[in-house]
Amino acid sequence: MLSRTAEADRSRPSGYPGRGSDRSRAQRAPRQQAVSRYVGELLKRQTKMEQMAFHLNRLSLLLIACAACPAQTPRPVTVPAPAGDAAAIKDVVARYVDARDRKDAKATEALFTADADQLVSSGEWRQGRDAVVRGTMASSESAGGKRTITVETVRFVTPDAALADGRYEIAGLGGAPARRMWSTFLMTRTPEGWRIAAIRNMLPAPPAPPK
Repeated sequence: MLSRTAEADRSRPSGYPGRGSDRSRAQRAPRQQAVSRYVGELLKRQTKMEQMAFHLNRLSLLLIACAACPAQTPRPVTVPAPAGDAAAIKDVVARYVDARDRKDAKATEALFTADADQLVSSGEWRQGRDAVVRGTMASSESAGGKRTITVETVRFVTPDAALADGRYEIAGLGGAPARRMWSTFLMTRTPEGWRIAAIRNMLPAPPAPPK
């Protein structure tokens, strides 16, 4: 006599998965694995989004803190003046003025580097030592007043390069008023000593009329 369980199994159609059968478990396994992978991917995405939100919050706080900080202007770089170099530079400027007044082209040429240039108050830009010498000699011929340049500051940007700023004055002729300007010299150290690499002349403009 067969048991009720056996009779029930015999009464099921062929291929019907029995309760707890190996075939039923085999069919459920891929679905369970797919669900597990899907849940894992969701957890990973959630973790990545949480990390991104965390870093964005930190970046926002950093930007707010930077905006609240006062702006700081970097200090100009100044190299301590080597002993005697400031005096030597002032001497080169004095020799330049003397050569201009004597209209001595050779003496003027000896004070400049080969690639020197000069931007004058009229807007003329003399590029190269030959152009500088020609321009300075022509200017000395046309404006016969005595020149004086009083160097007020010498600032070394490197041990071999310096900026010299001075008050530039050309005396007027026949009672004409003197021309007063500023002149800046870029000086470089060469094997022959300090030489002029560039000159910038600036004629102060009159103040703008009130609106």
